[in-house]
Amino acid sequence: MGWMFAVLTAAFLVSGGVLHAGEGNDLGLVRTLPAPETGQDAHVGEVLGIGISADGTAAVSVGFSPRGKVDVIHWSYRDGFLLRRTVLDAGRAARLRTVCATPDAEFAISAGADNVLRIWRVGEKRLERALPIQWEDGHSGAINAVTTSRDGQFVASGSSDRAVKVWNLRTGALLKTLIGHSKAVVCLAISPDGQFIFTGSEDKTVRVWRLSDGQLLRTMEGHSKSVLAVAVTEDGGTVVSGGADGLVNVWRIADGGLLRSLQGQGVAVTSVAVDRGANIVVSGGENGSVVQWRLSDGSVIRGLGYHNGGVTSLAIAPDGFQVISGGGDGRLRVWRLHVQTSEVVAETPAPSVDTSVAVLMTELECPGMDSLRAGTLTEKLRVELDQAGGFRVMERDRLDAIMAEQGRWLSGCFTNTCASNIGDLAGADYVIVGRVAQIEDMYSVTLRIVETATSETVASAAIECSPCDFSAVMRESMRAAAVALRDDFQRRLRSRQ
Repeated sequence: MGWMFAVLTAAFLVSGGVLHAGEGNDLGLVRTLPAPETGQDAHVGEVLGIGISADGTAAVSVGFSPRGKVDVIHWSYRDGFLLRRTVLDAGRAARLRTVCATPDAEFAISAGADNVLRIWRVGEKRLERALPIQWEDGHSGAINAVTTSRDGQFVASGSSDRAVKVWNLRTGALLKTLIGHSKAVVCLAISPDGQFIFTGSEDKTVRVWRLSDGQLLRTMEGHSKSVLAVAVTEDGGTVVSGGADGLVNVWRIADGGLLRSLQGQGVAVTSVAVDRGANIVVSGGENGSVVQWRLSDGSVIRGLGYHNGGVTSLAIAPDGFQVISGGGDGRLRVWRLHVQTSEVVAETPAPSVDTSVAVLMTELECPGMDSLRAGTLTEKLRVELDQAGGFRVMERDRLDAIMAEQGRWLSGCFTNTCASNIGDLAGADYVIVGRVAQIEDMYSVTLRIVETATSETVASAAIECSPCDFSAVMRESMRAAAVALRDDFQRRLRSRQ
């Protein structure tokens, strides 16, 4: 079983947030690992590495506890069950800061403030070796980041001593020492072909090194604060970096040019991942937010949701349809990516044109938003559903008449029972209920999609932004609602086949 691993270690900075979505209340959230119904425990500490099998059926996550315990968990991430847990004891004296695993999950590598890398053979629960073997080869400062090559032949470490060291994982020999950063090295990534290593530092730069001879090839300057995360595309042509300045920068490796700077996370970006097709970037923030971007033009596709702690690792599934995030809360969350490709459309049946949606949106809490009445929001949703194809949005006037006949106010119909009742009277298959509120310069949007026949919640979201382009937020909210409706329709269609 092949695996792809994503690893991040960073120092987290605290700043104000822009986009927030409540736990379990997001249109992109598929499940949390472990699933609550299993009664299983999550990681005790931060999740710092995630691997996804090539067939997309299983995942491995690695983390550590303050007591020096290295935690390796195998998951069936499709249903949220913990399959196997391995706990390795490095000891409190190791003062661990970072941990990763080889792509085949055979070895785990931990390191920290004692300047020592520990190589663990996971299946046998034993320490294989400690690096450096020769003490003069080691780091003189705390190790902040470790990562391995895809073939599992070597491991790289970045340190507060400003150096990067490359080691033969099987023999423990020091292969290269890379010197060039002026401050602590915080994050690392190795190209898929194993020829280059990318490093991010507190000196605000991203650097590209050739591993064969250790030569520094590029120094990329564009962040105003520390670089906290790096990821490289499958073809090795582009590197993405996340910074404490809240930016996600996209660089062309050939000449070090800045292709675009993605702005909108609003907080320190602590993790980044790129899909294999180099179409999608996913970033995680120190406030727990997870955001999906379109790489081609740098636009935000959607805010997926959040962790109850900073996002510490990300990995996109090989098929590009889902991403797993790990957080400071010790949990993993699986998110549905919004992918717009002809292939996807061709593979999934469209809803019937008779599939109807009723929209019950109230803005009674927004006295200053005269230009964005409920009818306007309904029209925005109509546009997004038209693009998704196959849905019919019911006329607002008809819904208002039904509400009046029932003696109900829009603002008072927020329960699933009420929504289902109105949907039944209107002949709608789904009902979207929601509120829009404005408090000073902060906007709050809540949405819930209810299936009329069952009164079940298909998806829900709670989004806040301040300051922001409210129209853009509503557009993305409606787009996410359209995607959730389409996904639910397809799921129910498959269940009947």
